[in-house]
Amino acid sequence: MLIVDNIKITDKDIKTQEEFSISQNAAKTQDCQHLTSLSIVKFDGTMEDIELILSLTPSLTRLRLISCRKKFDSAFDGSTWERIIGSKLLLLKNFELFLSHEFWRDTALVQTITTLSIKEIKVGSNEMKHLYNALEKNTAIEDLALRDIKLDNNGLKSLAHALSVNKTIIKLNISSNRFGDDGMKYLAEALHNNTTMTMLNISYNNVGDDGARDLANALYNNKTLTNLNLSGNDITNIGVEHLFVALQDNSTLKVLELRSCKTGHKGAMHLACLLRTNQTLTHLDLKYCDIENQGVKELTDALRTNKSLTTLFLSHNKIDAEGVEYLIEALEDNKTLLQIRDTSASNDNQNLVSVNVAIQMRNNKELNTASFCLKNITSKSREFLINTFQNHETLTRLDLAQDNADDEATLTALYLQKNSLGDEGVKYLADALNNNTTLTELNLEQNSIKHEGAKYLADALKNNKALTALYLANNSLGDEGTKFLADALQNHPTVTSFDMSFQPMQDNDWTYFADFLRTNEIVTELRLNNNDLGSAGAKHLADLLTNNQTLTSLDLSTNYIKDEGAAHLADALQYNKVLKEMDLSENGIKDHGLKSLANSLKINTNTTLISLDFHKNNVGNEGIIAVAHALKTNQKLVELDLDCLNFYEQASQQLFDALALNKVIISDELFK
Repeated sequence: MLIVDNIKITDKDIKTQEEFSISQNAAKTQDCQHLTSLSIVKFDGTMEDIELILSLTPSLTRLRLISCRKKFDSAFDGSTWERIIGSKLLLLKNFELFLSHEFWRDTALVQTITTLSIKEIKVGSNEMKHLYNALEKNTAIEDLALRDIKLDNNGLKSLAHALSVNKTIIKLNISSNRFGDDGMKYLAEALHNNTTMTMLNISYNNVGDDGARDLANALYNNKTLTNLNLSGNDITNIGVEHLFVALQDNSTLKVLELRSCKTGHKGAMHLACLLRTNQTLTHLDLKYCDIENQGVKELTDALRTNKSLTTLFLSHNKIDAEGVEYLIEALEDNKTLLQIRDTSASNDNQNLVSVNVAIQMRNNKELNTASFCLKNITSKSREFLINTFQNHETLTRLDLAQDNADDEATLTALYLQKNSLGDEGVKYLADALNNNTTLTELNLEQNSIKHEGAKYLADALKNNKALTALYLANNSLGDEGTKFLADALQNHPTVTSFDMSFQPMQDNDWTYFADFLRTNEIVTELRLNNNDLGSAGAKHLADLLTNNQTLTSLDLSTNYIKDEGAAHLADALQYNKVLKEMDLSENGIKDHGLKSLANSLKINTNTTLISLDFHKNNVGNEGIIAVAHALKTNQKLVELDLDCLNFYEQASQQLFDALALNKVIISDELFK
């Protein structure tokens, strides 16, 4: 017979909180088998006892167990509970487990623990006394974390004594205990003679300048510490000066974190002096430190000669474009810095972000694809990016959508859509394109480019013989800009894909385009959607399509060409023998226009058109019947989009009859 004290059983059929007895024979009863909720408190049995109980209660959906373990046994092993639940409690949905063990009384156990973390709880003074006594004797613990446990000065004094004796702890994290300068004094005394600790985190402890002074005094003698985190304390430039004096000749410290301290301009000056003399520090975190442009200037002047620092976090300070320019100038000389901001930082200075992108590119020699998001950076930052990319040896694809940045020597695809590049930014890009022999795809959509920027691009295209795809949608090129580009592309030997959509054009623009397409024998894909083409523009294009021998894809959607424009294009399709895809969606075309197109497809038996997008036009029965007649003879068309139309049974039947003879795929929307 196994007796389990203080067991609480809750079930629709069992209502008792009395002492409950479970035996092997109980398995035969319906009560245990149908028990759904079980709470066991003050349980000190073995794991075998627990398994026996749970094997008798297969219907449990809720289990709560509270136990103070005399031994550090398998109850603390998550895999044990995973096995038990997986084999005996398949219906369990809610499991609460509360275990405790006075491990400092277990000498053998204490000597096996190498990592101990206690956080976000209030530990009583008696418990802490036991812990510190154990630490004095322990020869195994290497990593100790006592975060946010309301550690007071008495507790810190005891900890400091333990640390002065313990020779194995190499990592100590006592962050978020708010012990202030008084507590820091005890800790500093322990560090004076410590020869093992390498990493110390005392962030967010209300340590001020006096505490920084005590710590600095300890660092004079300490020769082992490599990582020091003082973030979130009340250290001002005065405390930073104490640290500088102590660390200027230090040869072991590599990481110093002062994030969210009150460093300011004067503190930055002291840190700049540290960077000039200390040649071991590799990581310096100064985020949220109230550093302004002048402080950045001091730091960057030091970076010109510093050869050890690889990471300098400066995000979320009071740094504007001027401060970033200081940084860029220093980076021309400094080739060791790899990162200047935390990549997780959001809403950050975009100029700082762009410089960070550039130096990461500069130092990553194996990168071949990169994607970044930048907005509204200055010309200086943009130029730094361009120069960096031009000299990169392996990058072949760069996506800077919604950004500002530019080209490089081996770059083959550059995406710069949706940013404020403007004419000035295009000038830097054009300079890089002049002699570039690798870039094949350039996307400059939505970049506020006007005629001046178009001229820079056009001049570059006259020398560039590598580009095959140019996307300029949603800019404001105007008549002059269109002419510049049309002239440049007229005899360009490599551009095969050109996008000028969302670019309202006038009659003159279509004349320029006509001249370009009349002589160009390279372009195969042309996008001119949303350009206010109208029937007149459609006529210009139709005249060219009659004899064009290269264009295979043409997007004219949302251009309001109406029936008249559709008729012009239909005339051209009677003779064109190369066009494969045409998009005429959302053009206000009615039955007459569709009938003209259908008739052309019926007449031209040599047509190459395989895809016609005609959705969201206003056609009905007559247009559908004309399409049906065309499909009975035209076997080339394989895709036809005619969704959102209104037609009657007669037209529907004729279309179905035509589809029985033709393999064309029609949009499902047509029949909804």
